Amino acid sequence: QYRGTLKIHPARDRLIAVVSMDLETAVASVTAAESGPGAPREELKAQAVLARSFFLAAGPRHPDFAFCDTTHCQLLREAPAAGSGAALADEQTRGLVLTYRGRVFPPLYSSNCGGRTRLLGDVGLRVEIYPYFAVKCVRAGPPRGHGVGLCQTGATAMAHAGATYRAILNHYYPATLVRQK
Repeated sequence: QYRGTLKIHPARDRLIAVVSMDLETAVASVTAAESGPGAPREELKAQAVLARSFFLAAGPRHPDFAFCDTTHCQLLREAPAAGSGAALADEQTRGLVLTYRGRVFPPLYSSNCGGRTRLLGDVGLRVEIYPYFAVKCVRAGPPRGHGVGLCQTGATAMAHAGATYRAILNHYYPATLVRQK
């Protein structure tokens, strides 16, 4: 179940159902969907900053709606319950975004980098707003996803070791700043 306003409109030979929701509801929903059960608070806060930044900087990604609810855009499920880890992470980072050279950018991340994150060129993408760096990851495992940007497995390990969400973001996105949007 999604929290927002449902609009259905015709497009070519089909109907398009679009749920409009406020930004912070979307951020909390992505944070809940992208993070594993029992994820540490600081990892959830890092994920919330990433989701918010992506929504604000990626621009519309589809002709009939801005974002889909799959990993193509941002994995999104129902809004988390009030007081849940994802909801609290959204509240505690409300309005914070990741910037590079004063601009919000759409940060990439993946489930597991395999021990070292990858450059955009390594996965056939071109450098856009942020020059992703290859950084060592604190916990290796079998790679899952493109391996660019934040490694969710590594972020979880860093949070369990006591790293703050800002330290996690600084590790995976060197030369960036967390700022109020």
